[in-house]
Amino acid sequence: MGDRRHPGWVFFVFILLLISPVLVPVGGEWAIIHAGHDPLLPDHEHKTVFNVSLTELNITRTGGNQGNGTSGNGTGGNGTGGNGTGDNGTGRWFPGPQGRTGREDGNGTGNGTGMNDTGTNGTGTNQTNGNPTGTNGSGTNGTGGNQTGNGTGTNQTGGNGTVPNATQNGTLVQLVMGSGANATRTNMTHINGTENYTVTLGPWRPGTEFCYTFEATLTNGTVLYSNASWVRTPQLIDILWHRSYEEARLLALELHRPLMAYILSDLSHDSRTLDETVFIHSRVVAQSEDLVCVMINSDTEPQIGTALSVKRLPCVIFINASTGMVLDRFYGVLSPDTMVKEMKYILKKGSRPNLISAPMTEFRLEATLLGAFLIAAPVVMFVYFRGKKNG
Repeated sequence: MGDRRHPGWVFFVFILLLISPVLVPVGGEWAIIHAGHDPLLPDHEHKTVFNVSLTELNITRTGGNQGNGTSGNGTGGNGTGGNGTGDNGTGRWFPGPQGRTGREDGNGTGNGTGMNDTGTNGTGTNQTNGNPTGTNGSGTNGTGGNQTGNGTGTNQTGGNGTVPNATQNGTLVQLVMGSGANATRTNMTHINGTENYTVTLGPWRPGTEFCYTFEATLTNGTVLYSNASWVRTPQLIDILWHRSYEEARLLALELHRPLMAYILSDLSHDSRTLDETVFIHSRVVAQSEDLVCVMINSDTEPQIGTALSVKRLPCVIFINASTGMVLDRFYGVLSPDTMVKEMKYILKKGSRPNLISAPMTEFRLEATLLGAFLIAAPVVMFVYFRGKKNG
């Protein structure tokens, strides 16, 4: 068999694909540095906030000045000449008195010439050869001229370097959902004083899934693109019940949806029937995504039922969250099909069904037990005391 080992580039491509969702493309000096949405797994009742941040936008950068070049003044050193040396003059011989011969030294003249030089005095040596005395020879001072070298360096001034202002603004930042001809574009809002852009959309239906990217067009025509990401909303398995009436009402008001309030009691058999057979039905669950549903236990919060004029339990009330008006209500138990039709009627997707619920059946088990006790108790007491009396 041949060698099945993969070349190194296959492993590199695999790693690149793994990290691709977090890579951000760079467009020269301007780039998208953050892109995403929150929450990461939005449900059908909460909106999704999309955010993107761009780097170095709305920043004016001026070019740095070049420093002035300065050359120092050149200074030439003083030239120094060596000392000039005069030669001793040579005197002539002549007859001296008393038959002696003397010699007179002549004047020696030495002119030393040098830069800043001083010639030493030439000195004739006294020659005494008998009584006559020779005259001292004198050398004149040699004078060297001062040489001053003044090197002059010209001051060099570098001109100020000027870089054109580089101001870039994101003139158009868009959220692009989908791809190709089916893509939808939504303009994003710039947050003043920052480099961030945002837009809030949704909520999305359960099971929604779509791909999105960000596009930013700068003033110089450059277009920046983010990597693609996905929004996915989970499938609805059960009715999403809220436990606070006020929070559910405010959410219904925000989402412009009807509010379905389910008022129950732990002592009610029909309440358990609704929970176990109706509200878990797949079609009822699916239809509930267009409503905001709240479950209120009348045993612990009786004031809610009183405020909603509930006469018996269980009770399901549909309310317009904007006006507070009761749209419809029913007591007892409905079949799953009738419940779906009632929900569609509230959502203006169908006609009102015939709501049939038996009055006072919601406590039938408890009432039966209580009735049996009230009937049986006197009979038992009668039999007990009758037997005691006969015994």
